Amino acid sequence: MSKSALINEYVNLSRLIRAGERFGPAFEDDPESLRKMIKLEAKLERDLIKYFNGLVNERINTFIDWNEYRRRVVKAAIVDPMSDDKWKREGKIFKQAVYDSIYLGTLNGVSAGINIYSLPLAADDVIGIAQVSAKKHAAKLITQTNRNTRKMINRSVQTSLDLGETVEQASKRVNKIVKNPTRSTTIARTETVNSYGNGLLDFGKDAGATHKEWQAVLDSNTSPICEELDSQVVKIDATFESSFDSGIESPGAHVNCRSSMVLIFP
Repeated sequence: MSKSALINEYVNLSRLIRAGERFGPAFEDDPESLRKMIKLEAKLERDLIKYFNGLVNERINTFIDWNEYRRRVVKAAIVDPMSDDKWKREGKIFKQAVYDSIYLGTLNGVSAGINIYSLPLAADDVIGIAQVSAKKHAAKLITQTNRNTRKMINRSVQTSLDLGETVEQASKRVNKIVKNPTRSTTIARTETVNSYGNGLLDFGKDAGATHKEWQAVLDSNTSPICEELDSQVVKIDATFESSFDSGIESPGAHVNCRSSMVLIFP
């Protein structure tokens, strides 16, 4: 089976699992938006797998000084710092891989708000809200992902140093860690829910909502944070607060979050 076929099989299985899960009650008011969200999640997951494979196959060695590794002297100097221009270029490559999915996910959230609350907006307004929200979301995701990738590379290289591995062994270790498809699944599931929530929230602000309510799925798989946030009502510009985390503006609250949000109008 080809690599492309294996990726498709992995993503399709992930999509089937996700489609069988229960999501927050608010999705019942617009089930089509949930179907779109799961479809976009699969697209983002596939794009992320291809991106990380490309990083490993084409660019990862430009971030690692293998000559320094051979000398086994200064661990911190082996992986380029975040300030290096190569990481800025990598951020642009990552943006090309994920931006469309983030934008479409945000647009899905805006459209869901229009459908659920029967408050139509002009097409230019819808696109404008989605673009502003998606750019803000993408910028944060790019910075976070680059930083996490560097940490993973640095940690892997230091582990190889501690184990006395050869350059070839160290290279295989770091490649396997960076392109692990589980990471792509985690990011896709988290950021697709986040982009939907961001779009719905920004729609609410533009349409005149005054408050918002968190709706969790209460079952055996409910996370402690979502159980605590369930039914919490705050002002539209305020954040949801819990003992686990603070400053959450909209679902999701964690990886694989299934919560939804209700907008409250005067």
